[in-house]
Amino acid sequence: MRSFSKALSLLSRSFLFRYFQCRTSCIAWVEMHPPLTLHRHPMCAEIIEQFQKCHLDHPIGKFFGECTDLKIKLDHCFRQEKALKRKANFEESKKLKERLQAHRKEIMREDLK
Repeated sequence: MRSFSKALSLLSRSFLFRYFQCRTSCIAWVEMHPPLTLHRHPMCAEIIEQFQKCHLDHPIGKFFGECTDLKIKLDHCFRQEKALKRKANFEESKKLKERLQAHRKEIMREDLK
């Protein structure tokens, strides 16, 4: 009976159980993560290391939801990182557009002379 309850608790943390449990409320948590290189994701370096260590420590348990909590944290961190990059890129594009418009106005003034 004890092993059955342990298997049931592993199942409750497993991927399929969580997928069916929150498939309507969770946003894209089933997606694959990008390559876990530390130099590309400095904000998430600590979580990446914990996630990789969890996979090494639990070679079989990772298939039954042992590292799912870290995966969720990692996905959340990647979303935050992407939002910051998107905001920085947007600000940079605004500056570039302003420079282009100023350059176009200058060219138009020269053409009118």
